[in-house]
Amino acid sequence: MQLENEVWQQIPKTRSAWVYPFIRKPSITGSNTYIIRSGRHLLVIDPGAITDQMEKVREILSKEVSDQNHRIILIAGHIHVDHMYFGLVDRQLRRIGRTIIAAEHWGAEQLEAGDAHWTGSDIVGLPQSPVHVALHLLTPEDKAAEIKKIVNIEGFGEIILNSHQVSTNGRTLYGQSMLLEDGDYITFWNTPGHSQESMSISIGTLLHVGDIPFATNPGIAGRAGWNKSDLLDSIYNIRDHLLTEDTICCPGHGRTFDYSGAMAMVSRMEKEISVMPDISEYNVKRLNLSLWHGLDLIDEAHRLFPIIAGRMMSLCFRLENIEMEQEAADICVLFSDEQVDQFLLDFNRFYEEFKAGKKIKPEVVHKALQVFEQIEKAFPAESLESVIDRSLLRRARRILSDFLSTIQGIIPDGKDEPVMLISMIHEVFAGEQSGVSDEELITIADDEEAYRQAIVKRIAHHPYAHHLPYHISTENYEVDEDAITILADRERLYDSFIALIEYLECINAKSLNITLTGEKNGIHMILTPVGPNLESELPLPGSTIREIAYAGGVVESVMEPGKEDIRIEFQKSANFDNSG
Repeated sequence: MQLENEVWQQIPKTRSAWVYPFIRKPSITGSNTYIIRSGRHLLVIDPGAITDQMEKVREILSKEVSDQNHRIILIAGHIHVDHMYFGLVDRQLRRIGRTIIAAEHWGAEQLEAGDAHWTGSDIVGLPQSPVHVALHLLTPEDKAAEIKKIVNIEGFGEIILNSHQVSTNGRTLYGQSMLLEDGDYITFWNTPGHSQESMSISIGTLLHVGDIPFATNPGIAGRAGWNKSDLLDSIYNIRDHLLTEDTICCPGHGRTFDYSGAMAMVSRMEKEISVMPDISEYNVKRLNLSLWHGLDLIDEAHRLFPIIAGRMMSLCFRLENIEMEQEAADICVLFSDEQVDQFLLDFNRFYEEFKAGKKIKPEVVHKALQVFEQIEKAFPAESLESVIDRSLLRRARRILSDFLSTIQGIIPDGKDEPVMLISMIHEVFAGEQSGVSDEELITIADDEEAYRQAIVKRIAHHPYAHHLPYHISTENYEVDEDAITILADRERLYDSFIALIEYLECINAKSLNITLTGEKNGIHMILTPVGPNLESELPLPGSTIREIAYAGGVVESVMEPGKEDIRIEFQKSANFDNSG
């Protein structure tokens, strides 16, 4: 069963409780709002942070209020600002009736302290002032024993609360029920994980689960108060104690869902939590890093996918010239960069809105993540493995995974191993080999299909930089050049060198001098491009700098007018002995 949006509807299995939901398309700047009516009680779960929605909430409440003594409780399912902002700052809302704020005890303390970190106001750039929370729910005393208590709030009246708890498999679920005017109960359940103070709220067949369904999402996981172990316990408690076959789950964002959808949510989240790494807190610093890395990777996508599309067009043209039209046609339909272009243009338009002050940083990060996910779905990397350089495909595949790593605060896993640096440089300039020798072609000449496939694979091989002459020199070494080894992720390092060569070609380098110098703990590589018209003002892409860092290097300096070289430091391998 779905709730109908912006319509009063009776809540099943209650005496006379009704709900008026405001169900919004998922957004990080606002939330769903649920108004509950029971007698002269009006409860507003998550007032939200969207202006037009708040105006509608005030309008509905004003119609329901008979006089200034009507009791209204603004309930924080959790205290994140996208759910509670207008409940905290809207004075018009407070004047509609006798209005108070209710929140889980620890969360209430943070609201009363005006803590922008725990509410996430610092993330979205909204002011956060202290606010009085009249009703603290699920206090330590409430959790200590099953008790009934009467809370008398000045100017509001009495509230009757009953505390209870249930334990299964070593997990305890704490609950607190509030008696409403017509004899119905609304119950607040302690379900932390998305945030420390998160509550699920039940009345009749409705179960408000807040942001728990989204708590494993990138940019949501890691928010202040997020805890993986608590989250897992909470979804098990919801499954074991709060879900029934007629449950209507009311999330903090997006459409409601039924019991089967709730069980699917539990199953999905259980799997996601089981493989989720220990992530860093998603704070203002992490937000800013994610924003700039996302912009770097958008630029990288703008560079990579036209190269891939161009190489496919070139391959098709060459195949057509040797009368392999069918093979050319088969390859041409594998991938078109037009769809990727549309995704990137969509992001560019979104970013222009950000620069105009119409969007905020978290929205840009979320949009970049959405675009990278769209690109990954649209890009047939496996189908292109036989016709596109593996290095290009690896770089394209890493865009999403590297961005996720930044959001989660995790350095991408790399395989640190001894790498013979000079040998690898020669390999990069030689280009990846097609793997099809003359002898192999002769061997399979009688098998027409295999022969034609081998021809395609051989022609598809593209030498990266044969036309860029290079020279390597060493200083402070008295060893064979093959003995110069560093500790690095070889595959990432190879790919980052390819990106460096692309950059050098872009700035009009005609040749390249590579100097290796050794110090006590590291090896320094100095790349000095040579050419009459070097465009040294063009910056080295940030994505390339990060790729080098993930590979095990550190970019110490980059090209700029008057300083026309790139300096990178690597860690020496333990088995490298510099006798110089």
